[in-house]
Amino acid sequence: MVQKTTIAVPADKSGAISVNVFHIYSKGRKRIGYVGDFIKTSVRGLDLNTKVKKKSKHVSIFIRSAFRYVKKDGMITYSDLNSVVLLKKRLTPVGKEIYGPIYNTVRRKKFLSSFPGVI
Repeated sequence: MVQKTTIAVPADKSGAISVNVFHIYSKGRKRIGYVGDFIKTSVRGLDLNTKVKKKSKHVSIFIRSAFRYVKKDGMITYSDLNSVVLLKKRLTPVGKEIYGPIYNTVRRKKFLSSFPGVI
């Protein structure tokens, strides 16, 4: 789960180190975003070789949560950090690779077809 002013870590090769969440896209007046939701983020920290600029705003997809997620069959999944993937205008990713595991809820949205290889 993620809400406004949450610090997240990009899980792709875009060059950003940390991002700040400032808007959650939802159908209703929802204040909390879950895994698979689209969010609006701004870049806060950069690496040396970057494809993005500091304070630039991107639409992102939320792929891993630090909050414990309990499935219907009883399996509990969680990560150490909140992770996002930065997207361009037509919902294509900025980076070419994704690091780490991805939950099945994101796989159902046919998001991974835009990546040549998932690590």
